[in-house]
Amino acid sequence: MGAALTRAPPGIASLAVVKLVSCCPKSPTVLRAERYRFFFSNEGHEAPHVHVQDGEKLSKFWLDPVRLAGSTGFAPHDLTRVQALVLEHRELLVEAWHEFFGS
Repeated sequence: MGAALTRAPPGIASLAVVKLVSCCPKSPTVLRAERYRFFFSNEGHEAPHVHVQDGEKLSKFWLDPVRLAGSTGFAPHDLTRVQALVLEHRELLVEAWHEFFGS
């Protein structure tokens, strides 16, 4: 598959990754925080957004303004936490979006 997944060291609850860390060019991972993977899929024609994965659960958040676009499998309290993480890392995510899609 390529590059190893970035994980927080033992005893650290989360690890924010500033650079693109995925080897998959069609869905690069741009952030790992807590148990969530934040990634882009090759949809540069849409407004800036990020997909979030936790196992089989998926969601999509628009980045400007931050709001939920859709979700499958996440409980409401999980979506609240994910949205808080998107808000916390919004600047990094928007910068990574423009870097990846060249816009």
